[in-house]
Amino acid sequence: MAPVITLQAVSFALRQLDDLPEDERALGLDRAEILIRRESGTLNSAWRGEPMPELLLDLVADAASALRAATLGSAVELLVLDALHGGPFAPDECRAMPECAAALSAIDRGALSGEIHLALPGTLLAPGEIMGFLIGCTPRAWRRKRLNAAEAFREALPVLAEALAPVKTRYVESPRQVYRQMDAMGRIIGDVATLLVNDPLAGQPLLVRVWSDGVVSRPVVDAGERTAQQRRAWPAGGLTVTASD
Repeated sequence: MAPVITLQAVSFALRQLDDLPEDERALGLDRAEILIRRESGTLNSAWRGEPMPELLLDLVADAASALRAATLGSAVELLVLDALHGGPFAPDECRAMPECAAALSAIDRGALSGEIHLALPGTLLAPGEIMGFLIGCTPRAWRRKRLNAAEAFREALPVLAEALAPVKTRYVESPRQVYRQMDAMGRIIGDVATLLVNDPLAGQPLLVRVWSDGVVSRPVVDAGERTAQQRRAWPAGGLTVTASD
């Protein structure tokens, strides 16, 4: 069935887009969107009046998800350094997110084409947890050129790298968001990381956009009070961090 073959091929090709120069990548996205819309419409027409098989529904959904992921592209993920054990973690084992307003303001507009997403100052983050990510043309170019992620980050954004240090830096296929889930009494249950392209989960998203193509949009936060609030709401058995597909 031609639509099935096309949708499978497009989904696969979308995962390779970041290997292309930005102008070719943009053309590839446009063409993929047209093909997905056309072939999905063909399938819907063929099954009009009766339920579409679950396999075909999944195929259409997978193609749409691949397009959303490709639109964002790969990312540079910033993480708290790992601990000697995998948790749960007490507050004193976690790291309070540092204040980065001055570092963000010091970024040269020409140093980064893209966005920076970070946790708010004072947020307690467990060892190995995501503290932020970079997306856009520049991080994709670093990956395409096979530059070391940590070295590229430090060279392009030295003041921010120093403010966040020590930090683990790596490339990922798609950025992730972290949701801090709470119970009805406002106590923390745990953190769950999921792909940014997925539907939002229950809980408070921890990573917010703080810089976009030269514009700083850092919310004003009392870091000390934020840390204190989290300590009061900390789960008795410690914080667990899990991943969700």
